[in-house]
Parts: sequence; structure tokens; C-alpha cells
Amino acid sequence: MANEVMAAVTSHSAVYSALTLAALEDSGWYRANYTMAEPLLWGRLQSCSFATGKCIINGVAQNSVFCTTSGAHACTVDHKAIATCNIPSYTSSLPTGMQYFSDPTIGGSQATYDFCPYFQGASNGDCDTPANAPTSNFRAEMYGVGSRCVESTLSQTVNSFVLSSPNTPNPACYTSRCVGDSLLQFRAEAEDGSTHWLNCTSPGEYVTPPASTGIGGSLRCPAYLWYLCNPARCPDRCNATHHLGSTCNGGICTCGSAWDSSCEPHTPSLQQSCVCGSDPASFSTMGSPVDCFGAHDMTNLEVMYANLPLAADVIAFYTHCSDYNGDGAFQANDLTNMKKYYAELLPIPAHLGG
Repeated sequence: MANEVMAAVTSHSAVYSALTLAALEDSGWYRANYTMAEPLLWGRLQSCSFATGKCIINGVAQNSVFCTTSGAHACTVDHKAIATCNIPSYTSSLPTGMQYFSDPTIGGSQATYDFCPYFQGASNGDCDTPANAPTSNFRAEMYGVGSRCVESTLSQTVNSFVLSSPNTPNPACYTSRCVGDSLLQFRAEAEDGSTHWLNCTSPGEYVTPPASTGIGGSLRCPAYLWYLCNPARCPDRCNATHHLGSTCNGGICTCGSAWDSSCEPHTPSLQQSCVCGSDPASFSTMGSPVDCFGAHDMTNLEVMYANLPLAADVIAFYTHCSDYNGDGAFQANDLTNMKKYYAELLPIPAHLGG
């Protein structure tokens, strides 16, 4: 999980994802505000092979986050830092299934990553930190708040000196900003102190500053512009497809089971009758009208329990129709039992329509 705060590794930027919040809430000691969940970009949109397959096959990295050359540089997945490929040598052979090179004693630095070598944020690579800026700004970089890492061949003359290999792509940091949903801009600083915005409108395109700036080369736009502009985005299926809509928290949509799958209601086999009465219409105005109690209703219970904004009539409805234990109030044990009911682990009690 790379930079997830619960991962057993250090990171340039720890993320408090929905997974962390759910774990804290399930401990019974906390209530999580899922609207504060941060997006976890490691492995996102990379298919199941990212987690189940080998990171390196026949000396070839199977994903851009993995690497095969020690000391090579790239950007971190979140573009917040310059990263380095770290491939140390060990005193004995690595486990057979975790050997990726002809020399069985070399591999990644983290056992928790199955010794897969990957680009790790460098100790002085954080783009947000002005002190990390190079003394001689050959790449026309700009460090500071809002600065992000991107592949670059930008170069300029500094005190009559030039880079020996200016056309070799390297990760570099530039101030960034988003204009609307489709324009990502990076700002480069010329040797004379003037700054110039470069416009990214398409993933992977190369953008070049005007010749008058004295800056040569180009900057390659990220593969996913929304990683920088809206990393917490959810797929289109998370729109208001139900009466109260679906919920997007830290890139996780609570409706549906997989990215961009349809928001089909879940119908547990134990639900022989509807919660709060056998008439499906009893839930039709507040939740899912199809299966009497669906994913959207479960989401509303989570929202209500966390004391997040919810209409008064909706709160009154769920308080009455989700009092699993029949004690006249909706409490933690009611939420737990309703989760079990939704997961087909418990039947619904008679007082709620069972």
C-alpha cells in the first residue's frame, strides 16, 4: 500500500485512506469522518496483476513504479517528490519467489514489498520544500507549496554553464495549478527570474516554453492529469443515481463493488421481507426502492452514526427503521448488526419487519 499510513514502511507523504478510517472505527473507539479520507494512488487503475503478478519479469519492470537500475530517478506516484531506485545487495540469497535478477542476493529494500525494487521518495526530493531546490537551476525548477514532480528535459544556461546531457529526461519540480477540470499548468523559472506557465491539456503530451524565455527542451505532462487536479475523484457511477445519491470519500465510492461497475442494489438472500415492513415502498422515499435495504441505505446509516449532515426526516426514518436491538435508539451495536444483516450474516428481527 506504499504510502498508506498503516503500511509498514516510511514514506515521503503518508495517506490517511478510507481503509485506515474504517479500521479505526471498527476498533469500537472511534467514529470516522469519511469525508476526510485521503486518496490512495499506489496501484490505482493498474489492474489485479499489479498486486498478484511479479513486479519484474526477465529483467523488465512490469509497471512504471518498479525499477531495475539502482540510482535511477523518477517521480513518486502522487508526483509530490523526486524518487530514487534503491536496489541493495544482501549477504545471502533472497527467497526464491522474490528473486528478480540473475544475482539472487540483490533486490528491493523492503521485505514487505516482496523485495520488489521501486521508486522511493528521496530524502531531499520533496517538491513542497524550498530548501530542496538546486543551487544552480539548470532545469528551470520551482520548489515550494503546490510544486509537483514531472518528467522534464527543460534546460537553460546558468552562469555560462550548461547541462552535459540536457535532452536526457529527468524528474524535476515545478509549481503547479489546475484551471477547471481539463487544464493542468506548470510554472518554470528562467535564469533572469521571470516565470512562465506551461499548459497540459492531454495526458503524456510534451509542452515547450517560448524560445524567448531562454529555456529549451520540454516538459512531459503526467499520464493522469487528475492525479494532481482531483486525486480524490470517483467514477461516474458514484453520481446521484439514487434518491439521496451515492457517496465519494477519498476516491472510494460506497455504491457498487468495483471501479466503474454499475450501482446495482445488493439483495441479501436472508431478506425475505423489508426492513420496517413488508412493503418495498417503505424504503423507497429514503433509500433504495428495489431491495428494501441496499448499499445506499447502509451508507446513510454510516453518515448518521458519524453525526454528518443529513436531513432531519431522513435521520428520524433511519433511527426508527434501523433500531436492530429494539431499545428505542440507534447506537453502535445497531450499526454493527445492520452491517451483518446487509452482509447476510443475520436475519432481520420481527419488530423491523422480519
